[in-house]
Amino acid sequence: MKPMLPIPFLLAASVGCGQTMACQMVEGDHIRAVDVTAVAPAFAALDPMVEIGLAPLPGIKRVLRAGDLLQLARDHGIAFAASPASLPAEVCFERSGGAPSRTARSATPIPPAVRRGDKVAVSVTTGSVLLTFQSEAESSGRIGDSVIVRNPANGNRFVARVQDQGKVMVQK
Repeated sequence: MKPMLPIPFLLAASVGCGQTMACQMVEGDHIRAVDVTAVAPAFAALDPMVEIGLAPLPGIKRVLRAGDLLQLARDHGIAFAASPASLPAEVCFERSGGAPSRTARSATPIPPAVRRGDKVAVSVTTGSVLLTFQSEAESSGRIGDSVIVRNPANGNRFVARVQDQGKVMVQK
């Protein structure tokens, strides 16, 4: 099997398909020769299970233009008897439902560890000195995010990084 080449449609961002274009449904993580054969019969010369490229994530559509199909055909050794103009101008692929791939993000958002108005323990380190005091968060954030905190001594605001639930840190 030939290695998959980084062709434009593999690296391009997924795009929405036009409303007049019907999408080919694909199963699994890859677009296979059998999927492309339905719209470009020349691909029937390949083993139906040959991987042509990556499938989009569930619920996302991917468009291949005629030039992409022609390049795919050349990469897999398909010679066109007819004119390459016989290829469709665009082909849309959509992944059928099912379990999202490992790279899909969780639909449940992570709640912030610090919310605006929360009392927070602030730790400020500079060199070998550690200063700890209580303050109030002026913005919300998850662990690793930067939040705005008000200095209780003078009312000035400063930026701190969320370390844990109710804990922020400043390093100078």
